[in-house]
Amino acid sequence: GDLALLYNAPRAATVVADEDVVLWSIDRQTFNNLVKDAARMQSSKRMGFLKEVPLLQSLREDEIANLCDALQVREVKADEVIITEGDIGTEFFIVECGRAQARKGGAVVMEYEEKSYFGELALRNSAPRAADVVATQDCRLLVLGQESFNRLLGPLETILQERTVDYEKANSNVN
Repeated sequence: GDLALLYNAPRAATVVADEDVVLWSIDRQTFNNLVKDAARMQSSKRMGFLKEVPLLQSLREDEIANLCDALQVREVKADEVIITEGDIGTEFFIVECGRAQARKGGAVVMEYEEKSYFGELALRNSAPRAADVVATQDCRLLVLGQESFNRLLGPLETILQERTVDYEKANSNVN
């Protein structure tokens, strides 16, 4: 009945108990308040996290809120490939928790941990991915699609340009 409560719609099915049960129920208003409060708390927690990401610290509160709304959460297991070198890039990533590495030809060129970000080079330069990125621990990633990246993170162009220089230095050390 949760969807019926959330969307003020008729119930989609009837549930019949096969044996005696103890049933707890709550009214629509209480349920909606609990769901909204949980969503508000999660959003507030995520905004606090985003304000601590060095790249995003120059964004205004409303820009962080818009970014927070656009981000998708992706859970990744250790040893899972997140990005494959040569693929067309369509997403930008922020590590919310866990660790990952960028690898080129098997050599580690960058390490990522909480509040690190990656994937912006391919989006900014309309180029293939420059390296593999592999989770070295279970990770929770905040993912932003290309269109949202361009629209929401445009004000960060100078910072992203400086990061490009860091990548180029790391890359030249491998070659």
